[in-house]
Amino acid sequence: VKEAIVEGVISTCVEVADAGRLLRAAAGAAADDAPTAGQPVRETGAAIGVLRSVLRGDQHGARDHWPQLRRALAGEELLYVPIAKGGDPRKIVRARVLLRLVSDLLDWLPRLGLIREGAELLDTAQRMETDHPVGRGAVTEYDRLFESGYEAIVRCLVASAATWNGETGDDHPSDSDALLVEALQDLTEEQLDRWLRHSRTVRLSVVEKIADARDWEHFVRFVSQYGADLFTQRFLTLSNLRSILHQKVSVWLDNMTEEADDDSPKLIDDLEAGAPSEDATRLLAIAIEAVVENYREYRDYNATTTQSDQGDLLYVFVDFLRLRNAYDRVSWNLKPVYLAHKILEFNDRPAAAELWRRAVEQRTREAADEHLARLEALQERYGMRLASVSHRVAERFIRPLTIDRLRALAGKAMPQSEEADSAFTLIEEEVKQLVGDPAGSGLDSPDWIDAIEEEVASQRRQVRAPSQADDPLRRIEQVKLGWEEVQNQLSGGSDGKADET
Repeated sequence: VKEAIVEGVISTCVEVADAGRLLRAAAGAAADDAPTAGQPVRETGAAIGVLRSVLRGDQHGARDHWPQLRRALAGEELLYVPIAKGGDPRKIVRARVLLRLVSDLLDWLPRLGLIREGAELLDTAQRMETDHPVGRGAVTEYDRLFESGYEAIVRCLVASAATWNGETGDDHPSDSDALLVEALQDLTEEQLDRWLRHSRTVRLSVVEKIADARDWEHFVRFVSQYGADLFTQRFLTLSNLRSILHQKVSVWLDNMTEEADDDSPKLIDDLEAGAPSEDATRLLAIAIEAVVENYREYRDYNATTTQSDQGDLLYVFVDFLRLRNAYDRVSWNLKPVYLAHKILEFNDRPAAAELWRRAVEQRTREAADEHLARLEALQERYGMRLASVSHRVAERFIRPLTIDRLRALAGKAMPQSEEADSAFTLIEEEVKQLVGDPAGSGLDSPDWIDAIEEEVASQRRQVRAPSQADDPLRRIEQVKLGWEEVQNQLSGGSDGKADET
């Protein structure tokens, strides 16, 4: 109860600080005014100057104040330890106030045409985390910050591309699409480096703990030695696994050792006889977490393979998960690429989106072939096929692009118009291909059906309550940049002038 109350107080402090900062900016407060309560002193004055310029739509003013704010932010902590893990409420308030400021600016700076400043803010936010670690259990929100900032920059480029026809001497619609894709490639190559640096700090799955060959061999020996009477169908039910994780694996093993009888699994007997428990605890925890994290795939494994009846072969299932994780890691690294395509589709740039898809398919072809070859080798080695993993690898990193296209077409197909009829026809063509290549083991609905349903529900919510979907601060008019200015900012310059369009 105390933690819940403190969390409520923290949220209130953050909202008040954010409102105070915006009110001071709107009122034209001087940069050297006293900071709002709970707000770091060094960033306050510079933040007010930048926000005041943003609210006025003053690109040059925001650019003038930006270096001061960037220097101030670099010395602040963006990470925080949550209350549940012993964090200091005052430090949490300061970090979350900064997170709100950074998040707002990542959205607003590109709306003023400040692409370079938006990219610099992403770099600053990353360094605020890496240069100021706050201890174990710290919370990072860089995923959300990166997505917000990158999307805002891409939207700026997409809006600006409408003015690029004729800038290179021709006046064909395809010219702006080609230029837009070129600009997005320049942007994404730069942002991918930043995203990959962050990605290396993120663990996608527990199976990454046994990615090393030596760790994997150790895990296989453990499962082969103790799995026969331990990893039974009854033991591997989701409720039982969750209860073990809840009480901690080490505690469960201690309790089982104390209550050991003639029917106890071999692992418990060995532990009772004095076998070291540290490795057993670690490896058992990995096995349990792997099944819990991937229970959908485990249901597929349990329902479609004979190996699932033998607990000492559970490592076979985990080996397929390792391949799935390797594929997911590449897909995770491609997140900026997927975000750019999604924005192209939802901003009615189908020709540019098609060019982008072709480029992605070409650049990921080698990696896709490599993962498929590893899948075939696993299937041959173990004499089994795991449909959920096989179909995931068979997506060849392209399926997310297809699903985004379906979602965009679903939104266009809902109104009654000729454009809607055309969009529905395109949906039918895409669906025919997807139906001909069913995914998974048939225990869950396909992801593309879920995606269409989500988009339809989203469109209906906007029709019923349009005011709820409207963020007043997004009413800041999008500045459109000329092609030369975009190239200047993407290459590191920031002294060009925006189009007055």
